[in-house]
Amino acid sequence: MLKSLKYIASILVILVVVLALTKPSEDDYFDQIVRDYGQIHPKHELSRADLAKMGTTHYSSQIIMSSYSYQFGSIEVAYWGILGKIFYKGYDDESTKGKKSNAIEV
Repeated sequence: MLKSLKYIASILVILVVVLALTKPSEDDYFDQIVRDYGQIHPKHELSRADLAKMGTTHYSSQIIMSSYSYQFGSIEVAYWGILGKIFYKGYDDESTKGKKSNAIEV
């Protein structure tokens, strides 16, 4: 019983260490922002330095994962990452908050 408990604890410690060492860095997220911007706006090329000047960023590092947001004007995009992978979380456009739509919503 004690041997199997030590085995499980060792596996969990190794798993946590691997997750902690492979979470995306702030640079990884910013590279993703540059790629995404280039895909959305192919005719407007902005460098990494241009995007850094135009917007604000927030990087949050937890033990086994990290999250990142980039805000440009009223638009904010968010990502989260684990195991070296970055996943798109969504966006928020504050300019449309509180506005009534004329469309019929179902």
